[in-house]
Amino acid sequence: KVPGEKIKQRSKLLSDIFSNIARMKNEQWKDWQGDILIDEAGKDNSVIGRNIYYKPIVLNKRYELGEMVYVRIKGIMPFYLKAVEA
Repeated sequence: KVPGEKIKQRSKLLSDIFSNIARMKNEQWKDWQGDILIDEAGKDNSVIGRNIYYKPIVLNKRYELGEMVYVRIKGIMPFYLKAVEA
């Protein structure tokens, strides 16, 4: 039987590795420009849209759901991208 502390350490290590790989994969999107479809409201007056590859992209500006917005990727996070209107 594996001790609980060892399980926690292994789980954290795998989570860190996964986050780093996801962030590295998202690096290729830096400065990408294109249309996104706004499909959900975010936190703190932001919205989340998706491009043709279904990547989640966060904008710190309010838009209507269903609206198409032309953006440029400015920030990279492990599980989403940050953009500004281009």
